[in-house]
Amino acid sequence: MTQLVGPRERLDRDAPPDAATFESVFAQTTDKTLVLSYGFRMGLAVGIVFLMTTQPELPLSLAALGTASLAGVVLVPGLVRDFGTPQSAGGQ
Repeated sequence: MTQLVGPRERLDRDAPPDAATFESVFAQTTDKTLVLSYGFRMGLAVGIVFLMTTQPELPLSLAALGTASLAGVVLVPGLVRDFGTPQSAGGQ
């Protein structure tokens, strides 16, 4: 007889004993350093797109990249749920 299980239970059942749990992987994805790095990269990408479309002179280009990178670092952590809250590896 086939047992109906959800995807999370199937992963837990099929995982090797030394595999990382879902909770520990989730805790790593909300780590402050990783989230700030993503924010910096997203801001830099927006700044590069702005520079590609407007093609300003060098001083304005540097200011635009700096502003966009700083905005990404400031705004992205506010969008991430559970940013900066300690996550236990045991769950909840």
